[in-house]
Parts: sequence; C-alpha cells; structure tokens
Amino acid sequence: MTPLAVSYFLFLLIITGLVVVIGRAIERKIDSNLQKSSRLLVIVPQGLINPFREHRPSEIALSQELYRRLGEFNISFTLEVEVYGVGEEIQFFITVALHNKKRVVRLIETLWPTVSVEEIDGYENWHSGTDGSTLTIGYLQQRKPYSMPIEVAHRGHYEPFSHTLRQLSRLTPLGEGAALQWVVRPANPGIAEDINELLRQLGAGHYHISRHLHETFVITPENLKLIKQKVAQPLFIITARVAAASDHLNRANAIVHALAKTLEGRSSDQLNQLALQEIKQSDRTIDAFLSRSFEPAHSIILSAEELATVFHFPGPTTPIPKIRRH
Repeated sequence: MTPLAVSYFLFLLIITGLVVVIGRAIERKIDSNLQKSSRLLVIVPQGLINPFREHRPSEIALSQELYRRLGEFNISFTLEVEVYGVGEEIQFFITVALHNKKRVVRLIETLWPTVSVEEIDGYENWHSGTDGSTLTIGYLQQRKPYSMPIEVAHRGHYEPFSHTLRQLSRLTPLGEGAALQWVVRPANPGIAEDINELLRQLGAGHYHISRHLHETFVITPENLKLIKQKVAQPLFIITARVAAASDHLNRANAIVHALAKTLEGRSSDQLNQLALQEIKQSDRTIDAFLSRSFEPAHSIILSAEELATVFHFPGPTTPIPKIRRH
C-alpha cells in the first residue's frame, strides 16, 4: 500500500470515528430531551359577571377534547391538582415531555383562549410547611373489569370533580396539603379491539365468560351500548394517586379517604367504580409520587370522557372560590 493510500485510509478511519462519536452524542441528546419534562401551571381567569355560578358542562367537554387530541397525538401526560401545606389555593398542572411542550401549550391556549400557562421549574413541594407532618398516599383502582365504564358527568345530576374540589377547599390553610395525580399513557389499541370483538360476539348471541365483564353485568342492548361508547373513544392507561399531608396521621388518612370517596361513583350492575387502594407507605411510594412514575401494577383504564369526569380544568364560572385565578 502506497503512502498516499495509507493516508486516505487513515483519513477515512478518522472521519468514520467522528461520525460515530457525533452520532452517539446526538442520540444521547435526543434521549435526554425525551426524558426531560415540562410542568405547566394552568391558571384560569376570574369570571367578570357572577363568577361562581353553576359549573358549565362545556368546561368538562373542553378537557375531554384536550385528552382526545393528546391521545390521537400519542402524547403521555400527567394531570395534578394540589393544595399546598401553606395557603389554600387550589392549583392545576399538566406535565408533558419537553419536546411536546409547545404543541400542548398551543392546544390548551386554543381550547381555553383566556387561560395563563406558566412553566414551573422543578417540583414545588406542595406539602412544604407541614413540618413534622405525615404523608399518606393511596391509589385508585377499578372495582370491576376496565371495559365496564364508570359513571360520566351529567349536568345537574352527577359531577364528581366539583365535590373533589370542594373537599380540597376545606383543608386547613396552615398545616394540611393534598394532591391528586393522574399519570396518563395512551392505551394499546389492542385493548379496544379485544373489547369490540367481545361485543360483536355478544351481539351475535354468543355468550361466554370473559375477563372483560363482571359476573353481575346484565347483558342487554342498552348496557352493551355503554361499553361501546367507552371503547369508541381514545383509551388511556393511568396510574391515579391520592396524597395528603397533615401533622396527624389519622387526619392525613381521613383526607385521602374523603378525596377518594368523591370520585367513587355509584354502585350498579352495569357501571364500574373507583376505589381507594391503601398501600404500605415507604420511601419508594413517595419517590414514585414525586417523580410522577407510571406503575402498571397500579393502573386503571379510562376513556377520554371518563378521565374528564374525574379531572377537568376549571373555567371562569367553576363554583369553587379557592381556585387559583388571574
């Protein structure tokens, strides 16, 4: 091999090595950005006329539309409502991957043109100020198979999240804090396909025992319609947590139970319910909450409408006086 050929060969090796190094650096940068998240504080305006009149159903519908679009974009997100250990304002947050931030902010501002969306640096410790306090965390689970829907909001009849917010507004301004957290991932499309296949078989008169139906479920066209309505929407797999901090363990436990109770829903053969699952408190439990970790073992599956029933952003007329507004 001539000196010139050797030089070309060495040059090629150097260029190849640089390409590999730069490529790996870019990959690490992309992976880092994908792992980074942006926590957004959503602040609604104060209503100008009669600000605390009836909660309008359009506010629930707007959140349902937000979740539907996030599901279509295959965007994972975390929803949180919190009351800090010092103060009494109820605050709303949505956390998304950093690379999805601009799209999500644009979407929120399109659906709610008058809201203020602010990025929050780091994780603000909502139970700060509760020195010596006890932190209690529980999970929400579905009592029956996930294909069976929970009761969805109906104007003037059933609107559970308003009761949740009222419960949060009753916390002591100094020494008590609480939060509800929904870590949301778009569900595998195969879940809806499996349920739709079961519905086709039932519609054709072919009944068989299924993990998708509870033993008390009564198979009627009207009841099957409820399941069809659920799986016709985007589905989400969710880790739902309820947390509270207080100077007294019994009080922290009572707050968690009271908040979970507001979202339980009524009991019936054709409807599902959410129920609090108490777990042993540990550093791991607290870390999972603070890091907004998704935990499949503690997951539930809800449609966009069901999620909007149990968590929706407020509007100018939401009748809760302690909601943070601008």
